[in-house]
Amino acid sequence: MSILLTGVGASNRYEIETIRYMRAIGVPNDGTVYFAGTAQEITGAQAWEVFNVHFLELKGKGEINNSVNLLPLFIILRPYFGGSATTNKFNAKNPSDTDGAFRQTYFGGLTHSRLGCKGNGTNGYALNYLVPSVNLQTSNLHFSCYFGENGPDNYEMGIFEAGKHIYLRKAIVANVDNGCNSAAFTSISPNSKSVIFSRNNNLNFDMYKNGVKTNVVSAVGVLSNLQFPSFALNDSGSIGNYTANVHCYETLGIALTDQQADLTFQIIEKLQIDLGRDLYV
Repeated sequence: MSILLTGVGASNRYEIETIRYMRAIGVPNDGTVYFAGTAQEITGAQAWEVFNVHFLELKGKGEINNSVNLLPLFIILRPYFGGSATTNKFNAKNPSDTDGAFRQTYFGGLTHSRLGCKGNGTNGYALNYLVPSVNLQTSNLHFSCYFGENGPDNYEMGIFEAGKHIYLRKAIVANVDNGCNSAAFTSISPNSKSVIFSRNNNLNFDMYKNGVKTNVVSAVGVLSNLQFPSFALNDSGSIGNYTANVHCYETLGIALTDQQADLTFQIIEKLQIDLGRDLYV
C-alpha cells in the first residue's frame, strides 16, 4: 500500500467525501500509526488512500466499478473504522456531527476495535436516529450489514412491530423468520459475510448474500415510526435481543438493483481486504 504525499495542495488528490470523512473521524493524512503491531496496522496516510479508493469505487470511478455512481443510493454508510465510539459515530455519506446526519450513539457494552464494532449480547446497541416511516420509502429501500465473523444466530438491526417488521437476523439455518406478511424478511445461512435486503416494489423483498440474490419473498406492510437500531432489535418500542457479532460496515438507503447490490458487496469487501480485516470464515 503506497503512502500519499501530504502538504500544500495534497488535498487536491482526494475526493471531497474522503476529506470530509477522514477529517470528521480525526485521522490526519500523515505517518501516525494506528493498531500498531497487529495485522490491521495502518498509518493515517495509508488510511486516506484506502478510503479515497473506496469513495472512487462508490462513485463509479474505480477498478471494480467504473461506470455506476452508487453514492446517491445511500442515506447511511457506516464503515466502523477507527476503533472508538467517536470515530464510529460518523456517517461517511454525511459526516456531520448531528442527529440529522444520522450520527450514531452507542449504549451499553459495545467493543470498538480495529476489526469494527462488536456487540456484547446483553445490553449493547446503537441508535442512528433514522426512522423508517420518515427517512425511507416502503417500496424503495435497502439495508445491509457486512459481518466480521461467523457468529451465532442473533438479531443484528431493525424493528419488530406487527405489520411493520423491518429487521436483519443472522440465522444459523436458512429460512428463519421469513415474515412474508411483513415489511421485511430474514434468512441468513452460514458463510454469508454480507447480507443486503432491498425492496423495489410494494410486493417483494430481495435478499442478497455476498452480492448474489438468493431469495425473493412477498412482503406487505408499512414502515414503522420507531427508531432503527443496530446490534439489537427494537421490539415495539423496547430494545432487546442484543447481538454479540462484529459489524464491519452497514448501509441504509434506497432500493438496489441486482447489479448495484453486487457492486456494493464487492466494494465493501475490497475495503475490508485493504484494511486487513476481511476475516469472516
